[in-house]
Amino acid sequence: MFDWWEHLSALLVFDGLGLIKGSQLGEAVHFFLYDTLKIYMLLVLIIFAVSFLRTYFNTEKVRVYLQGKSEFSGNSLAALFGIITPFCSCSAIPLFLGFMQARIPMGITFSFLISAPLNNEIAIAMLFGLFGWKITAIYIGCGLLVAILGGFIIGKCKLEKYVLIPVTPMSGDLQEVQIRLHVKQRAKEAWVYTKDIFIKIYLYVLMGVGIGAFIHGYIPADFIAHYAGGDAWYAVPLAVVLGIPMYSNAAGVMPLVEVLTSKGMLLGSALSFMMAVTALSLPEAMILKRILHVKLIALFFGVVGFGILLVGYLFNAILQGETMRKIVGIFFILMGFLQAQTLKEVSFDAYLESFDYQERSAMKIRTPDMLALVEEGKAILVDIRFREEYAAWHIAGSLNIPLNELPRRIKELPKDKLIITACPHNDRSNMARIYLTLKGYKAVYLNDGLLKTADFLRGENAKEYMDELKMLKEKK
Repeated sequence: MFDWWEHLSALLVFDGLGLIKGSQLGEAVHFFLYDTLKIYMLLVLIIFAVSFLRTYFNTEKVRVYLQGKSEFSGNSLAALFGIITPFCSCSAIPLFLGFMQARIPMGITFSFLISAPLNNEIAIAMLFGLFGWKITAIYIGCGLLVAILGGFIIGKCKLEKYVLIPVTPMSGDLQEVQIRLHVKQRAKEAWVYTKDIFIKIYLYVLMGVGIGAFIHGYIPADFIAHYAGGDAWYAVPLAVVLGIPMYSNAAGVMPLVEVLTSKGMLLGSALSFMMAVTALSLPEAMILKRILHVKLIALFFGVVGFGILLVGYLFNAILQGETMRKIVGIFFILMGFLQAQTLKEVSFDAYLESFDYQERSAMKIRTPDMLALVEEGKAILVDIRFREEYAAWHIAGSLNIPLNELPRRIKELPKDKLIITACPHNDRSNMARIYLTLKGYKAVYLNDGLLKTADFLRGENAKEYMDELKMLKEKK
């Protein structure tokens, strides 16, 4: 979608400004220029579209629909309404009080308070532009799940007595307010709102992209991958803890999410950070302290924080190779219906006893066949050389998991694809293949080695391979 701008920005930075491609400064400046304009364009287009649709709704309609709704169905509706209402965590609080005045149960009002900042249009717009519709859809679903279950749990605790200020219920039933606007009026209102939002957040975008550009150009990928990637179990809770003291919006945090994930941090950890910043900010707690008891605030933060942790781990599990069937399985696990599926491991003795001519032929693959499977998205090329070897040179599209890191990083490998292990020749790659085979993975090793693959990828072969990888990435 933005290939033209990526090419043009590269020309401006490397040819126009004379910066060296591949240098730290050159890559940082290119990232800043490319991402800033890309995010600005996405924000204007998508916020305008959402704002136009939002003119058909108003807060009075929300209160009318929620009044008298039963638990869970009310929680679900409140969470959905949180998507279409233009509120951050702090500005949603007045409407929170308005809901209570309308005699809407506390749990339902909390579902709205949780959903509004998590699933706002800015987060959705930027997620869609940076990671595609699949990640965006999963994020929205997770945000709704956190809001629905969080509000439901809080409602079951019956803590209305911990509301510190008197909330006088409105007498009678609410009546829906009818607002009739022409299409031109709606478009004008949406455009005014879009400009207003853009003016409020463009500096956050610049700061976020600026920090992201610095990380992109100057922080080594191995540094982030080592401390916040792979099987680092503490990455998700650490991201949540670091995000709570901050106060920003999705526009300021999303560029950091993009660059952190490109440097090796798993997307679930990065999104947990963003969700903590937007939904569990200290300024929000300070405002809530004036109207809610500390016990109720603690319960609110605890329930939402736990939900964000689950979302972070869920995203990490998805991106470590679960199939869509297993993704759905994870959701059922959270609800208590199903258990996770695991690969069937094989003992070394059993593998040797079953070894035959067919296995001898099937356990290896040559470069042309490997490239074809990788291009089709049916296989993952795993470079099992040491990090220093991989950093010096590697095949585009490969995943680096050094042989001595394979046992603790094995969960990063997809269980539904062929794993092709590779090293300069085939000694280490065959060791890795045997290990993965015993763990239940379908694995082969690259018989002619990476050196011959590099020799094969010259001229038209290289161009064709990179074009196929680009198409595969766009499909995802």
